[in-house]
Amino acid sequence: MPVRELPSSVILEIQNLLKLVNQKDQTESEMLWHKKMFDTAIRHLEYFIEPRVSVNAQKIADANNLGDLTKQRYRTPKAWVGGGDLYWEHAKPVVDIRRALLKLKPVPTAEEILRVVSQAEIAWITRDEEKLLPKTDRADWQAVYRANSIELLPIAKIN
Repeated sequence: MPVRELPSSVILEIQNLLKLVNQKDQTESEMLWHKKMFDTAIRHLEYFIEPRVSVNAQKIADANNLGDLTKQRYRTPKAWVGGGDLYWEHAKPVVDIRRALLKLKPVPTAEEILRVVSQAEIAWITRDEEKLLPKTDRADWQAVYRANSIELLPIAKIN
């Protein structure tokens, strides 16, 4: 499962935000705020995901002594010496996860939410690899990566 150690409190917050997003009797400002908070929560599921790494991205990291990218959470790669050619990628786009959650009933169960958010995946890839990818609708993101010759290192096989 890509999402590692997702606390039950996060699932509960997503559940609460979905209730608020689907709430009918709210002002436009409330609706916009709730949607923004929901979007932010979904975007930052990345905090709970150990990133995958493309073979080419790890080669860049190795050549620049950046270490094992699976252990590197997001930071602006352009700020690293030698990191400018790396890209932090939501392999399963956030918009796809968001859309799937919104399709659930107004108050989905924790299990239903976990089933959707468990699809979230992050990958360190190269900027050239990123240019090959569609931005949304990656029902099978791994097939999209294969079709674009983006090879990922096996999980837990680095160093």
